[in-house]
Amino acid sequence: MPVDGLTPPPARVAPARGDVAHAVWLLVALAPFLFALASWNPSGERRIGQALALGLSLPITLIELLVIVLALASGFEIRRTLGAMPAWAKLLLATLLAVAIGTALTAVIPARAWIRTAQLAIHLLFGLSAWHLFRTRWAGLASSAWWWITIGTCLYVAMVAAWVFAVHDEPRFDWKSFGLAVGHIRQTGFYSAAGAGAALGLAAIARSRSGYALAVAAATLLVALSCWSGTRGSLFAVFAAFAAGLVFLPSMRNRRAVVALVIAHIGGALVSLLHQAPHAFYGLWRISETAAATGADELATGRLRMWAASFDAILERPLFGWGESQFLVAVPSWGQFNHPHNILVQVLVQWGMVGFMCWLVLAGWLGWRFLAAARAGGPALVPPFLVAASLATMAMYEGALYHPYPFMMVVLALAFVLASPPPIQLRGH
Repeated sequence: MPVDGLTPPPARVAPARGDVAHAVWLLVALAPFLFALASWNPSGERRIGQALALGLSLPITLIELLVIVLALASGFEIRRTLGAMPAWAKLLLATLLAVAIGTALTAVIPARAWIRTAQLAIHLLFGLSAWHLFRTRWAGLASSAWWWITIGTCLYVAMVAAWVFAVHDEPRFDWKSFGLAVGHIRQTGFYSAAGAGAALGLAAIARSRSGYALAVAAATLLVALSCWSGTRGSLFAVFAAFAAGLVFLPSMRNRRAVVALVIAHIGGALVSLLHQAPHAFYGLWRISETAAATGADELATGRLRMWAASFDAILERPLFGWGESQFLVAVPSWGQFNHPHNILVQVLVQWGMVGFMCWLVLAGWLGWRFLAAARAGGPALVPPFLVAASLATMAMYEGALYHPYPFMMVVLALAFVLASPPPIQLRGH
């Protein structure tokens, strides 16, 4: 589907073997499983390389780089693609890049700023590369892409079960950080939200009973991960994305979609009761206790106080901010966190009002085009819409646009939708 301001003239696609392109796609889809394998260390022995890979999500970044290389080998031209953007968008992007580089140069912890800025650049190039590949080398994946994403997240759930079995006799195991492709147990919600969004989207558009049953079963398993881990944020995000889908996407307005949502959440809650982790952070009881909180900040588990402290830091450097990933020094009273658990506050802290306005306009423009394309694109775009909407919702109270895996999935969903051709219109005689 041509998207004004994003679609350059057709480029010559270099011939290459299809199996290479599909192998790279499998790496993208199975990223949660591969990340879990890379971080597997139930003994708890300190391994510097593994800790570094986990802290920086290096397996995710390496997969994104492979996609970029594949796209470049397939005729993708970065300059040509960016050159097709409207002049005002190029100006805002250039300004945002200048702010990011300038604040990295003056950051209190420059290594963090440069590493995170580089990762953001990789996310951008990954998104443009995926958009190119979905129009060329990955064009044949339209019907199976989100099944593979669902499989990848379900395999992560299987790895969680194996991990719990492996560590259940470890008396010093840190249940709070958990450590399997996450630095905190709440981050498992990113995998759950992405996978459940894709699975519920597949259930909504399923044409066969077997396809519907498989999609609902997958959604149930992924919801169970949220319930078992006590991660209410991912549950709320999926509900919010589903509600948005009912409003904006005609293809979702069917009884099967609603039944799938109900079955997945009731079934997921029941499945989560099969095992109770030995920590107060886990389980349905933890979710029910926090949901019954009386005060607003108690309900938000301290986020309101964190955001108030963040605004004090914003006022200290209002124009250009503190630099990427400098939250721990900008807001030392909340220095145990890498980000303020809200994407708007996060951008204001790191890039100030100048960077925030550039980012907000570009994000709004891209979001509007995404919504328009999803509305016009037919049933195939329901799964990526739910994935992007779920993680975008989580970005308002979690780090979904800070941590590499959920960021990669949002970018991937955007690329898929914006690269999709319009549905075939059948006319009566």
